[in-house]
Amino acid sequence: MESLPNFNSQFLNECVKSFSKVRKSLKHSSQELKINKIIEVREVDEFEKIELVIRASLSRNGIRVRLHVWDDRWVWIDARKSVKNGWEWEHNIEGRLSGHVTERDLMKTLKTFYKETFLYVSETAQAMFDNHWKAIVAQGPKDCLEVRK
Repeated sequence: MESLPNFNSQFLNECVKSFSKVRKSLKHSSQELKINKIIEVREVDEFEKIELVIRASLSRNGIRVRLHVWDDRWVWIDARKSVKNGWEWEHNIEGRLSGHVTERDLMKTLKTFYKETFLYVSETAQAMFDNHWKAIVAQGPKDCLEVRK
């Protein structure tokens, strides 16, 4: 198994530690499982983030989930199912993790959501996505949340 990235942020390191506990389970149901350390540069400041990608199939068709996590608890989740001519469904959400949500909760939700996506068709995918992610990601009024660009 490839080594896991190390961060300057305690929160991001705890996310990686929690990911390591669900990695084996996710690996068995995916063809691609990557976790990377990304350094974003905005003006003169550098910000670390986790970039996690899970793909069910390396072919064109299949489910792909991407999760980005910043050290200020901001998350972006994108899930989609590709088909021959585009996307059967695609959903995403971004916001700050609710105060009660731990790193372990985040990775547990990722694992549960990913494993359950195989059971849903496009008509129920949005409800399933919302059921998992809106419970832990605070979206609040846009002017109260720092929007990442």
